[in-house]
Amino acid sequence: MPAGAPVSVVRFELAPDGDGCRLTLTNTHVVGADLASVGAGWHTHLEGLPGAAEGIRTGSADRERVHADRYRAAIEALA
Repeated sequence: MPAGAPVSVVRFELAPDGDGCRLTLTNTHVVGADLASVGAGWHTHLEGLPGAAEGIRTGSADRERVHADRYRAAIEALA
C-alpha cells in the first residue's frame, strides 16, 4: 500500500435467509471526501450481483456517479 493511502477494513458476512442468503458488507475507517465515492462504488458493485450470477454485467461509471451524487447529498444533509 502506498504511503499516505487511506486505510479501510472491508468485511463480508453471509447468513442463511430463506432459500438463499443475506450478504452484509461493512467498510470501516472511510472518512471525509472518500465516503461518497466508496459508498457509491460498493452500491454499484452490489447492485450488479444478481445479474453477475447470470453472467450479465450491469455496473457502469454513469451509475456510480448517480449513486455518488446521492451519497454526497445524504452526507451533506447530516452535517
